[in-house]
Amino acid sequence: MIKDLNDGLESPFVLKVSFNKLIQHYEEIADDEDAIVMQKAKQILEIAKEKPYLRTGFSDLKRIEENKKDIRFILSDAFSPILTKNEIKTASIPFHNLIFNSSERFKTILRAAGDNFDLE
Repeated sequence: MIKDLNDGLESPFVLKVSFNKLIQHYEEIADDEDAIVMQKAKQILEIAKEKPYLRTGFSDLKRIEENKKDIRFILSDAFSPILTKNEIKTASIPFHNLIFNSSERFKTILRAAGDNFDLE
């Protein structure tokens, strides 16, 4: 398994995983009138402050596993538990067969495809 997203990848680009766009959105709603929305936004902003690489980006794949809980929390509004059985959705890395968050519907489709199925 590769350790860095850019290992063995011939590209003029440097790949990084970043949650900056989502973090920016949480900055915008951190003063929301709804106390629950505001609290969640502030929790996510605290995570981003403690782990700035979640905003600036990283290519070391160990960071995904090490920060799995925080990443799922940051992505939780995009992966609503209410819609998880209807939406076909993933958070993945381009040019790699690596999915680090997915809806239940997507997981069901993969299971139905069988063990020999390979995403391309």
